[in-house]
Amino acid sequence: MPCKGGCAPKLNPEKGADYWFAQPGAPKPKLANEKPKGETVDYDQLIKAWREGRVK
Repeated sequence: MPCKGGCAPKLNPEKGADYWFAQPGAPKPKLANEKPKGETVDYDQLIKAWREGRVK
């Protein structure tokens, strides 16, 4: 005999992202500067800085 509406799944109450990030083994939230925009550097200036030891 089919169920008449009383067999629907019961869901847990919704919880915010802070709750889930606090759980053991949870991923870390994204950083504000996760993917900073790249910048163009003049090649000659880059080589000069590298030779001077300012860039690794």
